[in-house]
Formats: sequence, structure tokens, C-alpha cells
Amino acid sequence: MRNSTTLENVVVLLHGLGASHAQFDELVSQASADTTFVMIDFPGHGQNIVTPEVEISFDSFTHLTTDLLDHLGVTDAVFAGISMGSAVSLCCAAARPDLVRRVVAIRPAWIASPAPDHLALIDRCGTWLSTLPLEQAFKALEADPEYNEMRAEVPLAAASVRAALEREHAALHAPVLSAMFHDAPFNSLSALRNIEQPVTVVGNLGDNFHPLSIAKATANALPNAELRILPPRYLQPEKHQAAVATLILEQIGVAE
Repeated sequence: MRNSTTLENVVVLLHGLGASHAQFDELVSQASADTTFVMIDFPGHGQNIVTPEVEISFDSFTHLTTDLLDHLGVTDAVFAGISMGSAVSLCCAAARPDLVRRVVAIRPAWIASPAPDHLALIDRCGTWLSTLPLEQAFKALEADPEYNEMRAEVPLAAASVRAALEREHAALHAPVLSAMFHDAPFNSLSALRNIEQPVTVVGNLGDNFHPLSIAKATANALPNAELRILPPRYLQPEKHQAAVATLILEQIGVAE
């Protein structure tokens, strides 16, 4: 049932793969009180346990988001998403231009190709968690050459992978990691050209899972986009987080 009250000044915040709405806690704390934030823990994330009958795909996550906003009575919103959430945000913009005013796409990792090489380690984590006892899954990770190279070169990126095994409900959430790895938000790069809303695409360097090339290709394919390069997430985490918060608050115009 549609909510009878129409919400105004709405910002939809969509988290990344393996994360939760907590990714945006600092941002929300900085915003003015007249903004309504809508945050979703997608199935297989946070406390939202995935069940066998739930479809795990960019398409299903897009419909989940737009259906929720319709139910809440939202008719015009700014979307900001991280990684997987950035892809879902763009999917919502394509599917529902009446609903999405603008998008901030932070560190995109997919465009139109499933199973991208730069996310293969995440897929392996999903497989280990689904087929092995947790202790053995950790051993498999610690023996993985890509993980060990990452741990030596970009320790915080490696720590983010390990966090997928350490998070609450890790084994129950595991199928989502591989399912999303093997999916793609769009069938072709040209599909992005139908998104007419303004989009700010955020890229960074030193990021194993979100290559700058993906951010550039995304921005280049969109007809009304700008590319922002922010401090690297895994090399300068505090500066990156502060820059992302500032950027989103500027885009939505609700900073105090």
C-alpha cells in the first residue's frame, strides 16, 4: 500500500557488496535535520538474511528499492551509492526517471560485464564461505596468492576482503557475494546513454576492486555526467571518507 504522506527532500543511500547501511553513518550525522534519508540493507547484508526464494541480482535489488520508495510515497529523490549501490542507483535512474533526480555513483565496480576479473577474489570468498567451515574459509583466504599480494601492497584493501568473512552472518550471507559477482547491472555500455539525469561519478586510485577505468568508462557513457577523482579509499581512508561526505552533501544541498 502506498503511504499517504509524500516525503520531500529525500536522499536514498545504497551500500556496497558485503556492507550495510552503516557505510553512511558519518554522512547522515553531518546532514541537516530537514533531509529524509532512506537506507536499505539489501538481502544478504546487515541483518537482512537472504533466503532461497529471494532472487539476488541487480534487477531484483533495483525493484526492491523502487518498490520501497513507491510504498513510502517518495516521488523525487537524490540517489547516492557505493560500488554495488552505485550500480543499483544507476539502474533505478534508468528504470524510473520520474523517481530519480540525480545520482552520485561512488567507486563503480560493474558496468555491463558479469564476473569482472577485479572482483574474482570476492567470488572465491563466497565459494569458500558456502562450502567450507568458517575456519577453513579463513585458511583458504590466507593461502590465496592474490589476497597475499594485496595484503603486502594495499593492506586496507585486503582487510576489506577479510571483513567479508568476519562480518555477522557471514556464512548465511555468502551466496550473495558470488551471485552479484556473476551478474551485471546493464546489458551493454550503450544502455547508460539513456540515463539523462545528472550523475557525479566518483573514482579513486589504489583501489583493487574499483578500478579508475570503470569510473571513467561509466562517466564517458553517461550523457550528463562529471567524473570526480577523490583521495584513495584504501590509501587515505579518512580523507576519502570526508571527501565523499562533503561531495554528497554538496550535491544534495543539505549541509549545515
